[in-house]
Amino acid sequence: MDPVPNARLAKRLEKTGQLIAIDTQAPMWMQKEVYRRAVKFKRDFRYDFVQWAGDDVNPVKS
Repeated sequence: MDPVPNARLAKRLEKTGQLIAIDTQAPMWMQKEVYRRAVKFKRDFRYDFVQWAGDDVNPVKS
């Protein structure tokens, strides 16, 4: 797996200079980016399930 930096996240990081916590309170576009990468991990490492899916009430969809 060789993830390409997300332009929106990179821009935000450049602006703040701080790491960005992405959890269920983060904007949905950020959650979708984490979910997309989690799906790649599932496929590449043959996990049984996606390791990050948001929360149980509002799960992230790809």
